[in-house]
Amino acid sequence: MITAMSKGYQITIPASWRKALNIEPGTKMEIEKKGKKIVITPFEPLNWDELWKEVDASLKKHQKRKVSTEEIVKMRESFYDIY
Repeated sequence: MITAMSKGYQITIPASWRKALNIEPGTKMEIEKKGKKIVITPFEPLNWDELWKEVDASLKKHQKRKVSTEEIVKMRESFYDIY
C-alpha cells in the first residue's frame, strides 16, 4: 500500500487494516525506526503478572540462578511476539 503524508505529518491506515487490528481512535501505537524503515505497531502495555510468572519459571528451571536483563527482554519479546 502506498499513502501520502499529510501537511500535519499524518498518515491514514486503511479501514480494513484498522478493523483487522482492532485499532480505534486513541489506540497507542509503538513507532520504531529500523534502518531506513518505520515500523508502527499497536502498543500493548506489559502484563507484568505474566512476565514475572515467566521469570519465576525460568528461575526454577535454571536452579535459581540469576536471570540476566537480556533473558528478561527475550521473555518479553517472546511473550508479545515482538520481532
